[in-house]
Amino acid sequence: MGRREEGLAECKPDSPSAIPRARGIPYLVMDQMPEKMWKRVENWEFRTTRLDRISGKTSMLELERDTGVSAFPEIQFPSNAFAVSCVGADGEPVVLFDLLSILKNAAEFYATADYREKVRSQIVLPVSEGWAMAPFDSHDPGVDWAWRHRYYGIQSDRLRPLEPGMRDVDWDLLRNNALPIVFFGELDFFEDDLHDFGMVRCSVKFRVMTTAFYILFRHFVRLDHHMIWMRDVRIFHKFGETRAESGVEIPHIVVVEQFAKHDITQHESLEWKDVSPDEAFKKAILLSEDKFCVDTTPS
Repeated sequence: MGRREEGLAECKPDSPSAIPRARGIPYLVMDQMPEKMWKRVENWEFRTTRLDRISGKTSMLELERDTGVSAFPEIQFPSNAFAVSCVGADGEPVVLFDLLSILKNAAEFYATADYREKVRSQIVLPVSEGWAMAPFDSHDPGVDWAWRHRYYGIQSDRLRPLEPGMRDVDWDLLRNNALPIVFFGELDFFEDDLHDFGMVRCSVKFRVMTTAFYILFRHFVRLDHHMIWMRDVRIFHKFGETRAESGVEIPHIVVVEQFAKHDITQHESLEWKDVSPDEAFKKAILLSEDKFCVDTTPS
């Protein structure tokens, strides 16, 4: 027999030490709790709830019941949420982003003239003449096929047009890299690959500095070899800035809504799947822009 390796015991095939012991295997913790974080800056409180786990069957049934929608994105994150509240104020947060609110708004928006007359035609899928002429019954899921919406994260009845002379988003402040960022993050609410023909993604990014907060809520749609469509909602507030509303001084919060799209049919050489939404927005054509301020007076 050859020389045994030093430190290893010789084992017969039928000896207990020769039989490999069963080892534990990794497993999923199904009752994992969401990660919750919060930060207070000046008179504002920022809260995030994150759980990167997609909806199960029970969550899907609850979404269908609560929204009246029968078609959902392939991936949803029902536990993810971002809220902004004014310290000492009663009632709901001033800003709230979560999956249920977005999908409920998408279902409501789908039934409006605003959707039919303004948004639906912004994405037109090219089809053959045969398909265009074919009569067939289709199931109406009660929502746009790309789950487009007009959700702002703020109750729409609290939005007022930004009047001339009112302070706008302070872009110079946001470009100042010397300002310390004390809280930041990004949350996804849903995604879908459009049956491998593109991508839909709804997400929010935010950063809180010592002097202001800035939020970007984005709905991104990419149809491969056809077009990119985006709706951006940007929310900005500089701490301490107020304005008079009904004789009361309230925080001055600016909301900017933008629709944009970009034709990518002529860019076969560019791999659009690798282009970030931020880069795509820079190349896109701005379809419309609306600016608002927020009425935060007690209801």
